[in-house]
Amino acid sequence: MNALPGRIEPSRTRRIEDAAAAAAARKVKRAQILLAADAGAGDEEIATNVGGSTPIKRRFVLGSIEAALR
Repeated sequence: MNALPGRIEPSRTRRIEDAAAAAAARKVKRAQILLAADAGAGDEEIATNVGGSTPIKRRFVLGSIEAALR
């Protein structure tokens, strides 16, 4: 990785930790979408209040809860 002068590059461990945290945050967001849909919220309401919607719900309907949370 070519570092810019004066820039501190994160360690490999830090990049892995950041990626894991981002993946966990995406899983939480997907769970929130599914919970909102289960509570009767429509796509527009979910998009406004939670963010995202259709692909997550589609993965759940066509696959499973595991597929939707992936």
